[in-house]
Amino acid sequence: MQTKRGIAVWLCMMGLVASCGADTSADAQPLSSTQEEALVPPCSTSYFIAYYTDATYSTWSGSDYCDCGDIRRQPGTKTPYSIVHDPPVPCP
Repeated sequence: MQTKRGIAVWLCMMGLVASCGADTSADAQPLSSTQEEALVPPCSTSYFIAYYTDATYSTWSGSDYCDCGDIRRQPGTKTPYSIVHDPPVPCP
């Protein structure tokens, strides 16, 4: 009898833990990409930096860029080996 009660308590606790922080309302909708972009402030400068895997600067690794009015983009991986192709320029 004690085991069944322990299992029941355990199952109840797991149910509480699993639902903790979950939005159970039927109206909950995931953010669209437009809504996500609205959370990030637009760029106030325009620039482009390319990152490379090593000091030979022959293999692209990633970049960091921003265009006036757009959001900052950082595809790939940042490394210590970078070249600033377009230095930061304030937006008009």
